[in-house]
Amino acid sequence: MFDVHNGGVANMKTWGALIIFTLLAFRSLCADNRPANISELTYEQLKQMFEKDESLADVRIANYTASSVTLIYKGRHLNYELKKLSTSQRIRIDELIAHEKGLGRAAAIKENEAAARAGLLREVDGVVYNLQKLTPDWVTFNNVKVLQKTDDGLLVDIAKSRYDLTLIFVKNLPQYNNAADGDAISFVAKQTGTYTYITRAKVDKTVREYDCGVMPGKAKMPDLVQAPDPKRSALDAKWDSSGTGFFITEDGYLATCNHVVKGGKIFSVRNSAGTFTARVVATDETNDVAILKVTGRFTPLVVNTNILALGQPAFTIGFPNIDVQGLAPKYTDGKVSSLSGIRDDANEFQISVPVQPGNSGGPLTDAGGNVIGIIVARLNDYAALKRMKAIPQNVNYAVKTAPLVTLIRQAGIQAKVQFTSVAEQKDSAVKRVEQAAVLILVSE
Repeated sequence: MFDVHNGGVANMKTWGALIIFTLLAFRSLCADNRPANISELTYEQLKQMFEKDESLADVRIANYTASSVTLIYKGRHLNYELKKLSTSQRIRIDELIAHEKGLGRAAAIKENEAAARAGLLREVDGVVYNLQKLTPDWVTFNNVKVLQKTDDGLLVDIAKSRYDLTLIFVKNLPQYNNAADGDAISFVAKQTGTYTYITRAKVDKTVREYDCGVMPGKAKMPDLVQAPDPKRSALDAKWDSSGTGFFITEDGYLATCNHVVKGGKIFSVRNSAGTFTARVVATDETNDVAILKVTGRFTPLVVNTNILALGQPAFTIGFPNIDVQGLAPKYTDGKVSSLSGIRDDANEFQISVPVQPGNSGGPLTDAGGNVIGIIVARLNDYAALKRMKAIPQNVNYAVKTAPLVTLIRQAGIQAKVQFTSVAEQKDSAVKRVEQAAVLILVSE
């Protein structure tokens, strides 16, 4: 009994040890197969994970410039220098930037709509300001005294003591019609320069000038940046406007700017082969890109997704000022002047390629005739002269290809479009672009 009992105890101990060993081994195996904690990954390991992630579900843009971007991925920040990215990485990140920019513009539109309802959306020299937000270059004046009312504004004493006199000139005051000499008024305004008047003693006096702004759309001066498209067409009285576009597939898909077709109901495109009825198949109002479709076989252009180089040559072929310059395609060339657009817009870039009304939507190509952008806007000479005291020289803008690539994918035609990331040199580049460029006619 004693031996049997001891043997049983020994067996139980053996089996117990074996069970514990098995559980520990299983636990170790599970731990080895468990995915690593994101917080335990090194920076480079996380970047490698991101570059293999096709879903982009957990990715958003924290900040971006014309040359770099900061991403938030799996709760951690990743920094990329755009010029060091591969072509596929750059396309994906450009799409994210375009999406983030779209969200930002949508949010800004909502904010501006709320400010407009409150009367706090004001325009000064073609620039719109939302006064519901912190605006450092605007000044608030409370209970200051109207010294004299003039035909174009008010001379206001802003001195804090009644024994002092500090004058400013204020124009576009919202309550101007109800203001009178001696009134105490409050307002918010932006300093825009100086104002000179003649005192009763016949002496010229110069004071600071402030502008309260006007409601957007009611300014006497046009916007600093304007789209280069005309309001009417000489081809036929039924057409209200025209622009330029270019084929991106052999079976008749073509790209242009959204503002070229916005508001239109009937569309046609015209090239050396004839005039074709067109329909709009996809639009991106935020990034000002649109895709149209006509029936037929055409010569498409290759879309270059390569990173732009400052100073690289570029040219466009379009249909500017057809009322004066005629219906034949026009060639102009220049260089990439900046890798970002007006006010450092990362989705556009500045070019020295001359453009005129009617060039909107035209292809901007590299020396090999591959599309690197879409002509979208030019500085308004009149507004620039007013604001900068100088007429701009060849300051124009194009949309980068990233929003076009995104819209091509949304339209489901990416398999039909040719892409490249190599800047090619081809003798026939100009001829190919001329064959692909079309005049777009729009009727409302």
